[in-house]
Amino acid sequence: MKYAYVVLLFLAKTHAILTEKLAFDTLQNRYFNNSGNIPLNLRMEHLKKLLKIALKQLASSISEASAQRIAKSLSTLEKVLRMIDSDCNLGARSGYHSSKNLHETVFTITKDLHDMNVFEVQPGRGYKTFKGFKRNLLHKLDYREFYSWASKLLNTWQTMYYD
Repeated sequence: MKYAYVVLLFLAKTHAILTEKLAFDTLQNRYFNNSGNIPLNLRMEHLKKLLKIALKQLASSISEASAQRIAKSLSTLEKVLRMIDSDCNLGARSGYHSSKNLHETVFTITKDLHDMNVFEVQPGRGYKTFKGFKRNLLHKLDYREFYSWASKLLNTWQTMYYD
């Protein structure tokens, strides 16, 4: 229910509560731009990884104070690491693996998929794990109950944001 609340509030803010400029800024601020947009949650994963590496170096001399000091200096540490990479002429790893011949690769994959008839309905083909899985994810949703719940929240938010 917590996720539904957060998603509904986000949608209400971006489509009804915030000004057009603030709504746009809210949508755009979901990414970190440091030589390419990456989602903020992925950015946090990168920072956690860097923090774990730095904390591992402390070994047995780790303390809460030293961990806090390292955590506060992560952005500076990243800058230093980038400068070292630059000085050593190490290019950033893109994570993108390009093909020497993209057209040939796409053609081969498409041909394989076509030959295996993956786009045709075949009786008996399906996921055994999801035997009773409904295609419509909202099949259990009671629309009247959702409308009542959402209306109450929207009225609450209206008094918070407009009055």
